[in-house]
Amino acid sequence: MTYVDSALIPGSPLTQRSMSEDSDSNFRILTKTWMPQVATHLVVLDKELHKLGSLLHIEPGEEFKASRFI
Repeated sequence: MTYVDSALIPGSPLTQRSMSEDSDSNFRILTKTWMPQVATHLVVLDKELHKLGSLLHIEPGEEFKASRFI
């Protein structure tokens, strides 16, 4: 195994199934932060790990229990 690259995104993965790769090799991940209040974030990275887009602080104070990437 060889280290290739890394990217910093807010929070920790929501669950073990909160990550997905689409047909264009874009990486999608749902994360959760706890401070200053519970919040969920969606971040999409391209294959070079550059951020394509994000939705931060999705419904602060609410918790996602499950996700599905379609």
